[in-house]
Amino acid sequence: MRAAWGRYAIVVLAAVGIACENAGEGRVLAVQAMGTVVGTAVFDGNGSGEVDSGDSPFEGLRVRLVVKGTLDTVAVVTADAQGAYSIERLPVGTYEILVDSASAGDTVEVVLHDSTEVTVRPDITVAFTVAVSFPSVDVTGARALVPGTKVFLEGVALVALGAFGDTTIHVRDAGAAIRATRVQFQPVAPGDSVRLLGRRSSRDGQPTLDNVTVFPLGLGVVQPPERISTLAASSADAGRLDAALVKVVNATVSDTTTRQSDFVVTADDGSGPLEIVFDIDAGLTIPTITFPDSVTQATVMDVTGVLVPNGSSVWLLKPRVNADVIER
Repeated sequence: MRAAWGRYAIVVLAAVGIACENAGEGRVLAVQAMGTVVGTAVFDGNGSGEVDSGDSPFEGLRVRLVVKGTLDTVAVVTADAQGAYSIERLPVGTYEILVDSASAGDTVEVVLHDSTEVTVRPDITVAFTVAVSFPSVDVTGARALVPGTKVFLEGVALVALGAFGDTTIHVRDAGAAIRATRVQFQPVAPGDSVRLLGRRSSRDGQPTLDNVTVFPLGLGVVQPPERISTLAASSADAGRLDAALVKVVNATVSDTTTRQSDFVVTADDGSGPLEIVFDIDAGLTIPTITFPDSVTQATVMDVTGVLVPNGSSVWLLKPRVNADVIER
């Protein structure tokens, strides 16, 4: 992704030549050609890897010019409030431009090669760009981060924002799923491909991405739910499927209760019990439950939903819409 920056160069290096002139008959005075380096440091605010309307000037980024093949520093300059900097009266020659990554901040990375070679010549303009942004990681990488680290990640939404009456969504990429919490309002539907910007946090004992801004990317492809047993679902397969979309089949209802206005069903496919939560905010139709006696048989269900931890190393299965529940 980051290679795209080379196509959007906005920092300009300009070399201005000064001609030699005769000082008198039989004598020539040579004046060294000089140039000026000017540029702009940019913050990639939406993680797109391109210069666009989501970007802004980045103040405080330091760059250093070194004569190629030496350790001779010609100049060190810091971008101002407009993200601009200038190096004047630069002798014509070839230089390496080094970006001081420490000046970008602890959680921000420089979106540029470690060094950029540039040759300053009279009457020649060359261009490069300096851009910084938060790191981009996959979901597995985000889950392993130190809490507080701010990152971008991309995935496909499994749940609509507001589906459970809160500000969470579940997002999955090819490797894993994660809950995004305190998501700033942005219409999100299942199947939407999104880029998220947030800080690694935790809730109910599991990693989350918190205080999240959503950047829509278009329609994505939702992977089919992983079919697992009720026992495996109750532990999210030892945490591997936290926040993921899963399906249990042939689960026999053994108990029901109401918890904080939600209808909770305990069901078991023979491997062990699992609590299935019919969230009142999801607008689900509450199923008619029968229990085995001498006349009737117990209700048996196939249920698809996302796994949500309860904070006690147990996961609940939450169907999203009525079509997620099939009574056999």
